[in-house]
Amino acid sequence: MRLDSKRSMSSAMAVVVPMCCAAVATAQNVVDFQLVESWKGGYNADIVLEVPATESMLDGWQLSWVGDPEILHHWNCTFDEVDGRTVLGHVSYNETILPGGSARLGFTGVGSWPPEPGDVRLNGDLVVVLIDGVGDGGGGGDDSGGGSGDGSGDGPGDEIGRAHV
Repeated sequence: MRLDSKRSMSSAMAVVVPMCCAAVATAQNVVDFQLVESWKGGYNADIVLEVPATESMLDGWQLSWVGDPEILHHWNCTFDEVDGRTVLGHVSYNETILPGGSARLGFTGVGSWPPEPGDVRLNGDLVVVLIDGVGDGGGGGDDSGGGSGDGSGDGPGDEIGRAHV
């Protein structure tokens, strides 16, 4: 179930973890980058952290990546840069995310949309990443998660709008 989404999946890109790493990415937590507003040289965006109803709750979380987006301001999270990684962490009121729930945080990014985060991890585990406004739609991924595997959005798992690894 998609929570707090303000867009159709036809405008999202799913970043799929390479098959060599698929065993590591057993949790299907989702990190969804959503554009709120943009202007020349910057933008505001939300990041929605989603915990599927079938997964365990997150009791304390830390989201990290390498590369874009560069963050100028942040809200609903802590911010740090450690060894070339951007690190966002929980604050007291969103520390726990229950199964089927989500937390929304935000930032002002430097540059243009869309960002290109790499090696995105939640509590050290690779996650599924969705980016608003990128891609040809609908998930796909490999067949293990119910998508069609071709990115067409026509697979049986695509009604929830995620590519599973």
